[in-house]
Amino acid sequence: MNYCMQKKKVLYLSTEMLPAEIGRRILGNLGDVNVMDLRKGIIDTGTRDMLKDISKKIGKNWELNIKKVYEIDDVGKYVRKYDPAILVLDYIQNLSGEDYKVATRNIKYLQSLTMNKEISTICLSQLNRNRDEVREPKLTDLRDTGRIEEVSNMVIFLYWKERLLQENKQRFGGEDPEEVEILISKNRDGTIGRTKLHFFPEYSRFQDPHGTEYQQHFEDI
Repeated sequence: MNYCMQKKKVLYLSTEMLPAEIGRRILGNLGDVNVMDLRKGIIDTGTRDMLKDISKKIGKNWELNIKKVYEIDDVGKYVRKYDPAILVLDYIQNLSGEDYKVATRNIKYLQSLTMNKEISTICLSQLNRNRDEVREPKLTDLRDTGRIEEVSNMVIFLYWKERLLQENKQRFGGEDPEEVEILISKNRDGTIGRTKLHFFPEYSRFQDPHGTEYQQHFEDI
């Protein structure tokens, strides 16, 4: 969302979620509304009117396109159509199933597309993990192919320990934040390291522990 607020053209491609599902997360973040309540339609008239206002401002001021994709060719089609500055793909393995060779070919295609179009690409990846083992992720956990590590300028992992331990409780808003650790495991142009963020899953919102929110209210859109 920060890219959109900076007036950059963003293309968000999802292999799992429909545009409406992603839209709910954006509205929940900007409107301080529990995303689960949005999904269930548990909102009052005042909140509904506020979210309509947010939607109008987003449509007027943001260059954001959200699409569901099924094949790697869909990615190229939408990049050519919308000519974004920022491409987000969620996630690469879902375009290849269980075929290792297809996954390798897809990530190579994505690298070529990114370089030819000179766009910044954020590509989400699944991990190979033992469900009985709770630990920090590492580069060798990248699922299906080492090509992801090879072609990436940066590899960033999110380590949400409580989620892995299945200790997450239902949140209604107002509870203390969860803690997510950001692990920078590869960085061609800088150093590697780690930092911690507060996470409010009910609003799809991250917050710096020192108080900087990665969120803006709709008045600032």
